[in-house]
Amino acid sequence: MRGGRGMSLRVIIHAIGSAGDVHPFMGIGTALKERGHEVFIVTNPAFEPAITASGLGFRPLGTVEDYHRIKDDPDLWHPRKAFPAVVRHAVDPGHEPIFEISRELHVPGKTVMVASSLAFAARTASELLDIPFATVHLAPSLFASIHRQPEIHGMPFGSGAPVFLKRIQWKVAGKVVDHFVLPGLNRYRAGHGLTPAKNLLLDWWHSPHRVIALFPKWFAPAQPDWPAQVRQTGFPLFDEKDTRPLSPELEDFLNAGDPPVVFTPGSAMSQGHH
Repeated sequence: MRGGRGMSLRVIIHAIGSAGDVHPFMGIGTALKERGHEVFIVTNPAFEPAITASGLGFRPLGTVEDYHRIKDDPDLWHPRKAFPAVVRHAVDPGHEPIFEISRELHVPGKTVMVASSLAFAARTASELLDIPFATVHLAPSLFASIHRQPEIHGMPFGSGAPVFLKRIQWKVAGKVVDHFVLPGLNRYRAGHGLTPAKNLLLDWWHSPHRVIALFPKWFAPAQPDWPAQVRQTGFPLFDEKDTRPLSPELEDFLNAGDPPVVFTPGSAMSQGHH
């Protein structure tokens, strides 16, 4: 579906994750709003103040307590326990709410959806409600490739490895993802009379309509085995400077001396004291 000249669409954005995952979708939502579209972001209420201050619609997915529960879970930073923790805390509980909110907001013929990588239920909602949707991936590591690929922790065979080893590596990674995600996802799909999902990492989690790689070609060029429906953009570079000003103390620090260089392990890191 294309919003023609003068045609306003309702855009439902499903975003699962921490601030680093949600803020890019606020940037997308702001750009769409400026083009005259009606935008709703479906995410954890921890981000409601920033979303509503940006003039975007908001629907809650879970509770603020849910957000802090996963953020404070030490498993989130364990090399083997992290992904199961994300599925347990954030992915599985979101399946039915994502569908119900999508159904509530759906205006037939005028609605499109945008979904973050972990919002698997958005594809099911798209099938049930006949809503076109795009998957948005924030990093090149979310695209399986036997050609060039970034270095990924726990995956020893990089770009220079033989192709057959990379094929095996991605197949194993896919089975791990399926093991943790498919039971909950397919229970949800079965409850709506849909066929089971399969092969998530290598296929299913990419929307068949459109996939947006939210990073530029100079950062990571598309590979020959990426899905044909992928389109690359630049980084959204969204921040909250217009809706949440810096504190005077931070302003003074930034204005004193040379500009600082900031390194951060991620917006959800709360285990540094360990």
